[in-house]
Amino acid sequence: MEGAESPADDVLDCGVAGVMLWLLGWHWEFLPSVLAKLVPGVDLVPFWTLAVANVYRKAKRKAIEAEKNREMPRD
Repeated sequence: MEGAESPADDVLDCGVAGVMLWLLGWHWEFLPSVLAKLVPGVDLVPFWTLAVANVYRKAKRKAIEAEKNREMPRD
């Protein structure tokens, strides 16, 4: 339980969470990541990485759909 003993690790986690929220905006995918960091042992799974990958995937899909809609001729 190294994370429970290290307040510097908790400060780093909060700082990284703040930067990601600033860069990517609020997404519901981040909530489980925040909660998982509070439970010792659960943070072995890279929840932040999975959440950011999911947000990126959704944003990319939305951009592609917007591009397709923009290119479609209006009748």
